[in-house]
Amino acid sequence: MFAPFIVAWIFASLLNPVVTWAYQKFKVPRGIGTILSMLSILSGLLAIIYIVVQKLWEQIVNFTKMLPEISDEMIHQLNRIELNLGDRLQLIPGAYALTNLDGIIEKVIESLSSFLTSVIPTIYGGISKVPDIILFTIVMFLATFFMTRDFYNIKAFVKAQFSDTIIDKIVIMQRGVVGAIGGYVRTQLILMSITFGICLVGL
Repeated sequence: MFAPFIVAWIFASLLNPVVTWAYQKFKVPRGIGTILSMLSILSGLLAIIYIVVQKLWEQIVNFTKMLPEISDEMIHQLNRIELNLGDRLQLIPGAYALTNLDGIIEKVIESLSSFLTSVIPTIYGGISKVPDIILFTIVMFLATFFMTRDFYNIKAFVKAQFSDTIIDKIVIMQRGVVGAIGGYVRTQLILMSITFGICLVGL
């Protein structure tokens, strides 16, 4: 229940410097600056998600289209191998071997089909969670907006409820958390840049 507000406070802490800078530099009201910042970040995230999902979907569709060709080619190659072994070693009767081989391949294909079929309930389960995800997202974005817009008022109110000793400890913890998150984000961006460069060179 509190997860959307915790996430919203983290986002508000990250957006606040940008909103404050826009207000001090260009006199942009904090409400408008918050909306513009959130829309910019949301647009970037949606663009990244769209590109990733589109690529994954293309790969899945291409694999699905190629699956019959792959199975036929696999059957053909295995038949050739077994025929060659049967001719050279004369250990396995040809017709019996082919029958066994076809049975094995059919079992492999059936197992693959069963696996793909088992994915469907998982997809349905994910779809059933969409309303909860939508509600979480709406609450999180609304909370982010109000927390960012009234960041200093909320901070002053919370600060007034604690003693100076507790506030100093909270500030130290906050700086540590922000530093850890910043380091993690920088690391991920560096890894993504390296991966993108490798893929670009490979293409």
